[in-house]
Amino acid sequence: MNSTISFYLPDSPMIIRDRLLSLGCSKQHVFQNINKYYFLLHTLYIKTQIYKNKRVYLHSDLMRSILGGDYKTIINNLKKLRFIYLSSNYSTILNRSNGYSLMEGLEFKKFEFEVKGFFLNKVSNIRIKPIDINTELKSRIFNTMGKLKFDSIDPTKLDERELNQINEIKNNPFQVEGLKGKRLYNNFTNLSRNLRKQVRLNGERLVFVDIVNSQPVFLCSVIKHYLEDNKIEIEVSTNEFFDLCSSGSLYEEMIVLTGKGRDKVKNMIMVLLFGKNSFSNPVKEIFEKKFPQIMETIIDLKKSDYSRLSHLMQQKESDLLFNCVSSIPSNLDVLTIHDSIYTNESNLDCIKDFLLTTFRKFGLDATINVNDSQKVCTNPKQDNLFPTQLEVTPKNELDKRIINQYNLDVNKFINDFNSTSDLGMKYCIIKKYDSHFKKQDDMFDSRFRKMYNGYYSAYSFENILNNINRKLMISNNS
Repeated sequence: MNSTISFYLPDSPMIIRDRLLSLGCSKQHVFQNINKYYFLLHTLYIKTQIYKNKRVYLHSDLMRSILGGDYKTIINNLKKLRFIYLSSNYSTILNRSNGYSLMEGLEFKKFEFEVKGFFLNKVSNIRIKPIDINTELKSRIFNTMGKLKFDSIDPTKLDERELNQINEIKNNPFQVEGLKGKRLYNNFTNLSRNLRKQVRLNGERLVFVDIVNSQPVFLCSVIKHYLEDNKIEIEVSTNEFFDLCSSGSLYEEMIVLTGKGRDKVKNMIMVLLFGKNSFSNPVKEIFEKKFPQIMETIIDLKKSDYSRLSHLMQQKESDLLFNCVSSIPSNLDVLTIHDSIYTNESNLDCIKDFLLTTFRKFGLDATINVNDSQKVCTNPKQDNLFPTQLEVTPKNELDKRIINQYNLDVNKFINDFNSTSDLGMKYCIIKKYDSHFKKQDDMFDSRFRKMYNGYYSAYSFENILNNINRKLMISNNS
């Protein structure tokens, strides 16, 4: 019995063949190359849908080795048929090939082909997606990925991309390590959040621990080493920046200062860290004013190669996460997604403890998110200051009469504040209401930050609210 190969196509094979003929292609060209058209369309679809890339870069040497010397004709004909379009040009600066994207609105379906003829035999034996298991850690993660079970998932409730992801992880697994950032990429890292919630490992649901504001945390690590290596004294504002990052509240601080939403703020920070030094945005302007040493160091680290900083941060992240995984007993199954470690439910406390221990061993302060149910600071002094939920009542701490003069709804404030256990969000809410006050007290902000980052255990939230009340009274009397 002959083997078969599957291709995802935007139309039936017969329709694609007939459209090529109507385009003016000779019967000989179509006969000799039709499977190459199918293969290229399939490759673009798989990379776009499964690996979340809107754009696929087609390297000329790879295309020539697979499709032959006539690969440009095949690409151009697919453009003329409006299946694909050129979405980015070749760049010597970025060392990138031409990028191609699929046209919007195409509906791909899977078609089976009997493997016969030179080309189909060739591509059926090509493993474009390699399996890197050359270390004990990589082999352990790859083997754990093979234990994932999808039987409990209702396929009728999944979209096409998720169905493809399940098919790929079962039948075509891959794993590679990033050359510069040293991150590990495999089918699991590409799995949708929806599937991760439903998949089972050892008969249990998947749970995770990850790092809150992980990019800023590892940025701090890179900058600390840079300043120490160059014997540069760390400025006060730089230590304040480190505190914001370790407490997981940098994004909330930038939300307050820019007035932008979380997604926009996060994107601006990513552009600042990973884009060229010539780029500018409101977050960069804030960094220049409030954290000048941080901004100067970022610029210097990206001076010769703007991608250098991102690779250094990813290396720090990979070193710490892989060190943590290596320290976890080998009988426990674990998976990683960059700044996260996943395992089955009964092992959650164990991997949490190992991640906290690893952070302390590396001398880094951060906030750990435990399966979206708890946040724990790696610095014990910082963590012990706060209960999971801080309660606020209007009876003593806030004067309704004074607040109402400024059109502030005290009940909404209290509800907003109590609705979250995230200390970063509590800080953001306080700052939001604080912005309504006419008198600004610099001591309020500095005292709050010190309390928030664990320097004054005696400084309670009641003191913070009394300070707000005091400022309102000052405003009222002025």
